[in-house]
Amino acid sequence: MTQAADIILSKLTAINLNVAIWAPKGRLSAQDFNGAELPAAELAALGSKKICDPQSLKIFSALKASAINLLELNGTPFIGGFVVPENRALDLRDRLVDIQTDFQEAKLEFIEAYAKSLESWLSAHPQWEETVASSTISAKYIQKDFYFNWLFYKVSVPDRRIGDNLIYEVEALGDRLFYDISKSARNVWANVYEGTSQVSHDALMPLRFMRDKLGFFSFVEPKALGLANLIGEALNGIPKRGQIKDQTLIRLKALLSMLQNPDEILEYAQKISQGVQSSIVLDSIIRSFDPKADIKIVEDSPLGFADYNIAAGATNLNDSMDEEGALDSLGLW
Repeated sequence: MTQAADIILSKLTAINLNVAIWAPKGRLSAQDFNGAELPAAELAALGSKKICDPQSLKIFSALKASAINLLELNGTPFIGGFVVPENRALDLRDRLVDIQTDFQEAKLEFIEAYAKSLESWLSAHPQWEETVASSTISAKYIQKDFYFNWLFYKVSVPDRRIGDNLIYEVEALGDRLFYDISKSARNVWANVYEGTSQVSHDALMPLRFMRDKLGFFSFVEPKALGLANLIGEALNGIPKRGQIKDQTLIRLKALLSMLQNPDEILEYAQKISQGVQSSIVLDSIIRSFDPKADIKIVEDSPLGFADYNIAAGATNLNDSMDEEGALDSLGLW
């Protein structure tokens, strides 16, 4: 087990993202209430007050979310951070640099506008101006509370006597990968496909990301390659122009419905790994989703599955992601 874990870890790079955003809050005190009677300290805490407009900090949260989603799209959680295939690390580093640049520019703009923003915030709440102003601090002191950084590093298994927990984490990567896919599928279903009679070609992007991620991680969990090919099978034969609807949309909805369930992911990935053609597995998924779907049945199909008659085409799992720093929504919601 130690050797197997080391082989997998040698092909992975770990990433820890370290982002801090200044919290514009000050502690409320009894003096802020001008002598009003307050509950005893053991009964209630006074909480905090906002000392500048929280809206002015939203850009930082958005950039942090962009970085996290970038790592989620390309990697999987691991010991407090993420791991990505080693051959993806340099590309991800370049994308993180782009986000870091935007973060630094936003920081400079915020610091430059801080005094004026603070003045506007106090003016907007004149009855509380003195209370809020008593907790404000100068821009010079809040600069250190904004930073965006990351750390790439390699992980290896130490002596087996102290490395059992790490080996367990490596062995769990396959299950975690399938859980990531199911989570993404639920988001895409709820925000893009659910209740629709047609979708645009942009709706294919999340499926392509899932396909590529599974392909990149197939050395961690071999069954992931079969699942990647299954998604590729569903994407094949889709017209390049026009809205996606009717039987083609049913095909994609059926696939996403299955991908939302980690147990079903494992079940169908196992069938493909045992030699069942991905087109046959896709047919079974479609029939489970919509028994009236217009698909061609082939008699005496293996394991009772039917053959889904779509154009075959190779799925290139080694292409780089085609969206730079895309958010989890991929621009769809």
